[in-house]
Amino acid sequence: MGRQEYVREILNVYSDLLGMSKPINVATRLTIKYLGMDVEVPSNKEVFEVIKDDVIPDLRPAMAEILGIPISDVQKECERYKFIDSKACVAAYNAVKGDKEAEEYVKQKNNNWAQ
Repeated sequence: MGRQEYVREILNVYSDLLGMSKPINVATRLTIKYLGMDVEVPSNKEVFEVIKDDVIPDLRPAMAEILGIPISDVQKECERYKFIDSKACVAAYNAVKGDKEAEEYVKQKNNNWAQ
């Protein structure tokens, strides 16, 4: 059995899961596209929506920027969550955009985010 036939067989067995869970659907579509199947690749926005709750809130705008999703007002987005460090949030976003000073600030904050 070839790879594509195997993937089709697996998809038939687990097709109900694809409709029930957005994260499973997105991850499966990415994986089977990589395996050479002709499927629609999830957009960066779909990927972001699936993973954003698993990203440290301080880093969500930066992750959106990495994925090419525009943030109209970064400061406002970073202040949306009262429990995060909005300065670090804005710095992470600016570091992704190439700001070296912001990158240094983020490197100092990294010890807190890595724990």
